[in-house]
This record gives sequence, C-alpha cells and structure tokens, in this order.
Amino acid sequence: MTSGDKYSVQDELLSGKKHKIYYPTWRSILTSVLDVGRIKHSKEFNPDFVGYQKMFERLDMVNSVIADRNPVNLMKFLANADGVYNPILSLDEACARFKSISVRRNEFFAIFDLYNFKHREVDTEINTVFGMQPEDFNIPAMAGVDPTNPLFHVRDNNHVMRWASISYFTFTLDLFRWVSLEDQYRIRFRVGTKKSTHPDFSDAKYAALEKLCFLFFDRTDDGSTKPIFHFDKWLVYNEEEFDYVRPSWISTRDRQALLNNFIYLINAYIIGIPPQYLLLLNEKQKNDRNKAITQSLNEQLISFGNEAVFIEQQVADCFAKTIRKKTSHAMNVWDFRSSDDLVRINSDIEAVHVAKTLGLLPIPETLIRYILQGISLI
Repeated sequence: MTSGDKYSVQDELLSGKKHKIYYPTWRSILTSVLDVGRIKHSKEFNPDFVGYQKMFERLDMVNSVIADRNPVNLMKFLANADGVYNPILSLDEACARFKSISVRRNEFFAIFDLYNFKHREVDTEINTVFGMQPEDFNIPAMAGVDPTNPLFHVRDNNHVMRWASISYFTFTLDLFRWVSLEDQYRIRFRVGTKKSTHPDFSDAKYAALEKLCFLFFDRTDDGSTKPIFHFDKWLVYNEEEFDYVRPSWISTRDRQALLNNFIYLINAYIIGIPPQYLLLLNEKQKNDRNKAITQSLNEQLISFGNEAVFIEQQVADCFAKTIRKKTSHAMNVWDFRSSDDLVRINSDIEAVHVAKTLGLLPIPETLIRYILQGISLI
C-alpha cells in the first residue's frame, strides 16, 4: 500500500486467530483533520478551496524543490500562490511596526524580498550580536553554495530546506486565509561561524540561529495580492542551545494548532513512515520497556472504543525488524547521505533520535487521537 491509499493493512496473529488490522494513512488523517477544521474554524480557511486533489498534486513541487536542494526554486511556489491574502498595512507601515517590536540583546532583523529572493535589508546589529557583516548574511552562504562563507551546518541544511519547502507550500496553497504580520513562523538551526569576528563563535565553529518570520502580503504588478516579503527577527545562540530542526507556527490558539498539525502531516506524508510505526516510536520516548508501550497503546485504543490490538512480542519484533530499518532508510534518503556516510540504527533509542531529526516526533497529541480512532480490526 502507498501513502496515498486510505488505509494500510497489516496481518497479525491475535488471540490465536488471523486478523487484518487497518491503520489510517497520513493522507486520510490529513484530509480528516482538514475536514473537521474547515467546519469548526471556517474563518481560518479559504471558502473557495478547490479540494484535496490539487493540494496533493502540488506536493510534487515540494519534492522537486527538496531534491534539487536549490533555495531559489522556492520561488516556484510564489508563481502559484492562490491563498486568501489580506495586506491591511502598507509596506512602510508594516516595516515600521515590525521594527518597533521589542529587541532582545541577541537579536537582529532582516527583511527578505520573496520575488527577488534576496534580503532587501539586514540590520547592522548583526555585527554586534553575531560578529558578521550584513552583506555576508545571504542565501548562497546559508544554502552551502558559497565556499568562502559556509553559513550552514551539514547535518541541518537538508532538513531546513525540507521545512522551508513545506512552509512555502503552506502559505501559497489556496487552503488558508492570511493577514500580514499576523502569524509567526519559528525555526532554529545551526550555522557555520567562519566569518564571525566574535571569538566565542568563531572558535566554536558553529552557532544556533532562530528565525521568527512574519509574512507580508501586497498587490503585485498584475493586480493580484501575493506574499511579497517576510520580515525576520533572528536570535543568536550558542550551538549547545540547539536541539532539532523542528519549526512551528505561532498564532491564535486554534489557528496555531491548525497550522502546526498541517505542516507536521505534510512532513510525515512526504517522508512516508506509516503512522503505526511512529505511534510505537512516540511511546518509546516515554517507556523503554515494550510491555509498558503495549499496555499504554492498548489502554488508549480501548478508551476510543477499539479493541486492544498490540501484543508485546510483536511490538518488540516491529522495533527490531521493521522500525529501525524504516527510520534509517528515511534518514539516509531525506538527508541525502552518501554511501560512506549512511545512518545505521542499532537500537530503538537511536531510531527515536532519527525520527526527531526528521521532525516526526513527538506526534502532536491531537493527531494521536486521529491515528487511534482510525484503527480497525477485521
């Protein structure tokens, strides 16, 4: 079965009888989440949304941009941007409001021109907080294509690109309504510090940057309203303050949950590790013993009106024979590992770490409910 099918099927021996367990796929979970969201929170969605088929077809563009690993290709999304965009403010007003936001001691700002795909302005404060010149803070350096200024980390770069593609896909899709400066996209990743004049950063070789991104929408030359700029607050940290490349949207409570569930599900869908395996990995974060994992999942299933389907020995076999192999394969594919640099997973804890690196753990609590409710036994 593929990730596009409504259900995946797994044969299991339960209570001495042969059964088929039907698990929901990421595609079916995604459409269910959106169906519910469009009913409960209609004001957050485009009333003229044309449907899921086009949305899934446009994921081919996400995959191609990731495969090319050229950030300029993100501009492909802008040509097809058809969400509902409300500027509210003029560009001058938006810039003034953005720059008036309280400044922290480890912060500088940048304004990025989406259509020319370069920074329109980089705050000179970057020199004070990071020891770099504004002109050295640019896309080629951050994408790893400027050998004189490697402003990237080899273990983060591909994951940053994957999440950037998903974020561009999200705000250019005809699914959501957007208002200038209303939502904030946050992501933290490591960068090289070769050009930093601060000894603490240059000696360490790497630092962590956190981007707080605000979108601005305006009319284009053809009269349509499109995403034009994003205004970024950049926070500078020591490398030790980095965990995983895992972005999040910050907005009003309901909208924030919708956006974060959406980008999680899109990421899970394109990576392709089925929900049932991530469900086990999600429990492995909390319980090291397979017996405890089995009991916890069965109790959750029963609470949703399902039968207990998980068996301890099968859980153990699944980790050893399937999950380790699937997570290592996914990491090698999506991190573009060479044959002499492949990830080889030898323990369940290593599988958990890889799933976190891929942005698959933890599963949002609201989505666990959809997975468990979607399990059926015949």
